[in-house]
Amino acid sequence: MAEIGKMNKIKAVRSSENGMYLDGGELGEILLPKSSITEQLTIDEEIEVFIYHDHKQRLTATTIRPKGIVGEYVYL
Repeated sequence: MAEIGKMNKIKAVRSSENGMYLDGGELGEILLPKSSITEQLTIDEEIEVFIYHDHKQRLTATTIRPKGIVGEYVYL
């Protein structure tokens, strides 16, 4: 199951004009926007992403690792 606020390795399940949708398990499908796709990604391929809520509270994924994730202490 995917966890919000952490890095997750999850599968791509379908493609759309906005990007790829990933299998978030109980969280449902999570959008990986086109702008975050840095390499060729195919359906059923696993990718490591960070999951967060966007400004409209929708679950979104990014391939960019943040400076800190849930449960870590970081110096900013």
